[in-house]
Amino acid sequence: MHRISFVHALALAALCVSLADCSCQVHPPGASGGGSGSSGGGAAACGAAGQACCANNACDGQGCCVQGQCVAPAASCGGALGVCAGGSCGNCGGVGQSCCGGQCTAGGAACVAGTCAACGG
Repeated sequence: MHRISFVHALALAALCVSLADCSCQVHPPGASGGGSGSSGGGAAACGAAGQACCANNACDGQGCCVQGQCVAPAASCGGALGVCAGGSCGNCGGVGQSCCGGQCTAGGAACVAGTCAACGG
């Protein structure tokens, strides 16, 4: 029978809690929280390339959310991050990939222990 140390058990419990409480509500103040590209009720438009990211880091057409701004697919994410494709910048930022400098670029993902995880799961 395998025994798990208290430290490992504590780390595993913290990871489980952080995944369950994954908060993807990262978007600039005033950005629309609902969808992509719409600006109902006076809220700022979000989701299109060059606009603020919507709630949950969402960008239109599988774009990438880089530092609060949407980047279009096939466009550069800036710096050494690579090109946006399917919500990830090069080899980081997508669900299951490493975080890009502490952030995830795919919609519905949050950086947990250095890896992008899908929110709510």
